[in-house]
Amino acid sequence: MKTSNKILLGFLLAGFGFIAAAQIGLHVKYVHKEYITPEQYITSFYDEYKLPNIKHVRLMGTAACKIIPSDITELKIEKSSIAYKKFDVSGDTLFIYGEYPSSHASSIKLNRMAQNVRLYVPGAVDVYAINSDIEVQGGQTVDKGASWHFTINNSVLNSREGSTLDSVNRYFDTLSVVAQNSQVLLFHSDHFKAVNVQFDHSLIDDRKAEIGQVNITTDSTSVIIVSGRNMNKLNSIIIKK
Repeated sequence: MKTSNKILLGFLLAGFGFIAAAQIGLHVKYVHKEYITPEQYITSFYDEYKLPNIKHVRLMGTAACKIIPSDITELKIEKSSIAYKKFDVSGDTLFIYGEYPSSHASSIKLNRMAQNVRLYVPGAVDVYAINSDIEVQGGQTVDKGASWHFTINNSVLNSREGSTLDSVNRYFDTLSVVAQNSQVLLFHSDHFKAVNVQFDHSLIDDRKAEIGQVNITTDSTSVIIVSGRNMNKLNSIIIKK
């Protein structure tokens, strides 16, 4: 065998040996549960705040807020050397809002808070948002599907953001939205018992989500995108002049 071939074979054997050792090492760690879950990994980048039970949430200027159904009430705000975030609890209402230093132009991120927010609540809370981006996550099983009520202005409400990263089935009970100058974007792997919307200069796109019943009240300027299978689920549609 030529020397060059021996060298090449040596490199190949060393590479396969390294891969095999890495696989064995990972398997050992998995068996002994020496790993962290994706949620634990994400949590390491957030400050955590335990909250009392809340019934109302007010979001103002929040660039990315993910609302997650949970048995506990907890707020997580992305760690940052500059604390743009502010939050306060008054009675049963949580206020979350952000601001930029006066030296920053108001056009930066539409003057929204730069830090990501994750809010864990039992569900059935009333959410009011202005100038914010929100993702509300469904439950992992039908019995875990919660009902949500949103009033949004100049905001975007998603049932799934970064959809290419997560396409598992998720479930909602009733999603009710009152929207002005806003967008509501659903996702094809999400299942809703009912969707009730009242729109003014707004848009909804069901993106082929599975919806049991749809009720729509809208003005003539709003855009309603409903897939074929959900057209038959339209219980009522009222167009305001």
